[in-house]
Amino acid sequence: MRPLLYKELLALRPYVSACLLLGLVMVVSDLATPQSTQGLAVALTEGLEAWLILAGTLAFAVGHAQVAPELTRGHIQLLDALPVSRAAVFVAKVAAGLVVVALILLVTAVSRGTFVALLTTDAHASPAPAEALLLVQHTAALLAFYGAGLFLSWLGTLGWAMFLLAFMVVFVAAEPIPAMRPLSLFHGYGTLRFVRGQPEAAGWPAMFWLGLGGAQALLSGLVFLGPGDALVQGGSRLQPTVKKLTIGLMAGVLLLLGAFSAVSLAARGNLSLTAVTRQVGHFRVLITHDEYRGDAEAEALLARFEPLDDAVRRILGVTTPLTLDVELAGRGRYHAGRYTGGKIRMAWDDQAAETFAHELTHAYAHALAGEALHRHHDHLRFFNEGLATWVAEQAVETSTSADPFRAWAGAIYGLDHHHFDPLTDDKARAKTLDPFEPYPLGLAFVEALVDAHGPLAPRCVLEQVALLPDQDLVGRALWYRVLAGCRFDLPEILAAYDDRLKSYARRWPSPARLVPVSAVVEDGEPVLRVPEAVGVPLVCRFRSRVDAKPADLDEQAVLRGRCPVTTIDAGRETISYQLGWRLPMGWAVYTPWAELPVP
Repeated sequence: MRPLLYKELLALRPYVSACLLLGLVMVVSDLATPQSTQGLAVALTEGLEAWLILAGTLAFAVGHAQVAPELTRGHIQLLDALPVSRAAVFVAKVAAGLVVVALILLVTAVSRGTFVALLTTDAHASPAPAEALLLVQHTAALLAFYGAGLFLSWLGTLGWAMFLLAFMVVFVAAEPIPAMRPLSLFHGYGTLRFVRGQPEAAGWPAMFWLGLGGAQALLSGLVFLGPGDALVQGGSRLQPTVKKLTIGLMAGVLLLLGAFSAVSLAARGNLSLTAVTRQVGHFRVLITHDEYRGDAEAEALLARFEPLDDAVRRILGVTTPLTLDVELAGRGRYHAGRYTGGKIRMAWDDQAAETFAHELTHAYAHALAGEALHRHHDHLRFFNEGLATWVAEQAVETSTSADPFRAWAGAIYGLDHHHFDPLTDDKARAKTLDPFEPYPLGLAFVEALVDAHGPLAPRCVLEQVALLPDQDLVGRALWYRVLAGCRFDLPEILAAYDDRLKSYARRWPSPARLVPVSAVVEDGEPVLRVPEAVGVPLVCRFRSRVDAKPADLDEQAVLRGRCPVTTIDAGRETISYQLGWRLPMGWAVYTPWAELPVP
């Protein structure tokens, strides 16, 4: 048995070399990639999808080269002449293959060790439990790939075509077509989420992949022991047909891959012929905006990045700069910018400097507060967004970008939507009120905090957030705990917050509250009838369910006292709507969500 195992290992030497090369590439990539203070869950899983593609393909290739080729190449007669059974041959082959899979895991562990040693994120959470969980996921995934290679090897090159087709569906189609994501077995696999400070796996469980890989290996072994000879002999007569089918499938895979990639890029608003990378201090800037021509406007914006970073750090009291990637692209549909996963993606427009300072504030806030900022997101969102707006205005000295938010906050105060306790439960609040209101109200709260305790008070709050325990602290209790650590008085801050909102309401008074409306049918379509005597531009907004995301809310203008109903809650057969008015600076202020029966 030992000589047979040694023979099988020698046959897999090219794959061992490929495995070592994969490990070298991963280590070099980790050393070359700037490490940022991103969230632990995001940082540890960054790039793992690429690893899954490379390592999974290698494991599939090992399995594909082991069993069926012995019959298709005529080597089985030599093996049958040996004083060992076919079962022993199959066991030796699988054992050799598992050695290579273990080697892939070993080089992965070395690479991940290098990555964790370089990681500068979240000093309040240890990466060891998360890395152990990822290793379990990696092991299960590679065994599934290896088993698939063993099983699909009986189809020859057609097995490779099916493998590539599966990759296309899993990794590409699921991006632009959300409805396909539940069908994509690997969608979300190899990623983590943190619940009460403890890592949990995302995607299908590891035992599913272990069972899938084991079942495929067992089926391949049964074919090898029994009907494999007949299958190969029958396949030789069908070889021309199989070859044509393989070529057709490969061509189809390439065409669909290109089409889905184009759709995915277009859906992200990033379908650009221009991609320019610039190093600006400790920022790596990727410019994907279609209108980039390397002109003076672009140079002027990039030249502001480092001074803005200095200003943001000065305002927050941070000394160590972050190393971040920044992508300048077309304007997003709902956000001018977004910080996620150690990267800022932002629009290139007239407000680009303010957007950069806003998102950079989020990055430094996460560096100060760590993973707790995400763990308690529902209770801290208003503060996080208000802080970023406040810092951006301070950093861009000529900016008045926060004035529209102050006008918005004054109008919200006129509707009596400003109370503190609902702000500290963001999910519950969004079910009844406008989910965007925490932005201006958060600005007023941060200004009140600074009025009461000085300009470095936000930094103290973030540092105390980092020390929050894992147990559930919610609402006002969480804020009492955070502010007590800074020796701040919440009632004093809330009094200043209320004074701020009153001053905003005096400067930017809100129109009278809207009156109830009615739902009627006109020309066979449901519409809302709205009184026209309000004297301000009116809008209406609809949602399909109570927990609809902000991006899924559908807004319509009220024209001549009517607003077409575009979305109906089919489950409850009601129209869920908000009415609002448009402020001069563009924002809309909404009444609470209301329900009307479908007429």
